[in-house]
Amino acid sequence: MILFFKYLFTIYFLLCTVAISKTQSTPESVEITNLPDQTQKIYQGWLSVDQQAKSFLYYQLFLSQNTTAQDPSTIPLLLFLEGGPCDSSVQTLWTDFGPYWIDSNLNVTGPNDPSKVKFTLLKRNTTWSGPYHVLAIDSPVLTGFSYSETNTSVNDTIGTGKHLINFLTRFYQIYDNLVANPFFVIGHSYGGHWAPYLVYTLVKDHNLNQFKAEKLSQLYLCSRVNRSFPKRLPCKY
Repeated sequence: MILFFKYLFTIYFLLCTVAISKTQSTPESVEITNLPDQTQKIYQGWLSVDQQAKSFLYYQLFLSQNTTAQDPSTIPLLLFLEGGPCDSSVQTLWTDFGPYWIDSNLNVTGPNDPSKVKFTLLKRNTTWSGPYHVLAIDSPVLTGFSYSETNTSVNDTIGTGKHLINFLTRFYQIYDNLVANPFFVIGHSYGGHWAPYLVYTLVKDHNLNQFKAEKLSQLYLCSRVNRSFPKRLPCKY
């Protein structure tokens, strides 16, 4: 059933991105607008992580719906990394804990008349992007909508970590309004490999000025994703 809904998301998202692909193949930041009852800013894009291999990581950023915070810089930014390896973080955001989910009248046992199939985008009552900013990255390269023009894949944690470092470095140049916000890294399933190594590298590398030790608030590893904020195995840095 989970794979079925991820399939629905892929179809819907491909339709949503057609207009973008016609104008620019890899835009770094594009605002998603006109979703049903949309009350928050949503962005998507592809950031270069390896110029030689011409590799790009795809992301979606959901800014918090919290409009009552006296200081916007106190709203945490959650980075979500899915497992697999090679499962899409963006898909999980839509199927499990994002502000929207996709309903349809498809008969899972078939057959279906394509002319009568309808997809409906609905809002969730509970979402991580209510109180928090949420960033989902399709990592490693060749996962989800991330790609390499040379079809170069990354098959190890160190290489994946380097790509994520390159991604975040560029990400904070684009979204410099989030530099001061607390930063949380969440790894689900095999994401428990990506997340700790990323945090280790960020803490160790003093050249990344935007990632000070006090900025990296916590690392979370979870065996399953809940629609409420994950509290499994917190490791504070």
